[in-house]
Amino acid sequence: MITPEQLAEWRRICGEAKRGPWIKGEFGIESKSREFGEFDPERWVLTGNHDGAARGDASDEEFVCASRTAMPALIAEVERLTLQKDGAYSERDKLIAFISKLFTASLERHQPEDDPDWDEDWKWIVIVDLPAGQTSWHINDSELPTFDHLQRRAGRVWDGHSTEEKYDRIAAMKTKEESK
Repeated sequence: MITPEQLAEWRRICGEAKRGPWIKGEFGIESKSREFGEFDPERWVLTGNHDGAARGDASDEEFVCASRTAMPALIAEVERLTLQKDGAYSERDKLIAFISKLFTASLERHQPEDDPDWDEDWKWIVIVDLPAGQTSWHINDSELPTFDHLQRRAGRVWDGHSTEEKYDRIAAMKTKEESK
């Protein structure tokens, strides 16, 4: 997983690099925006000696040139998708909070707490006891205020249901009309 710290570092690197886009030039990699003339260290990235000495593999040069444009675009796309994902989780959590107000529910910690398969900020679980059976969702620590109405560490334990079983239990719920 790419961390926010990694993205910030990559964004810093992109920001400090010579402007692009870059192309392979006679003496190495150069900015497309440069004007021909004297060597300009602000617009050239040499991959070897400019006096004709070996420069490195052409495929490496092509990769570096493509990276100058691709890396900022990929960082922006990761950030866009992260915002989209976080928005979807926030909406989901609002619905879970509503359900947790209608049925017996609590906030519990993922077990075992030192499980390396789960990020530390995803170890809170909302457990809701529906008439059709238990349901549960991991929530991010940033969403905890949405669940302030719930008791924490009430002692409920995950019953082992799968995601499919959880949604089968939800689907088994009856409407008001069906319940009459």
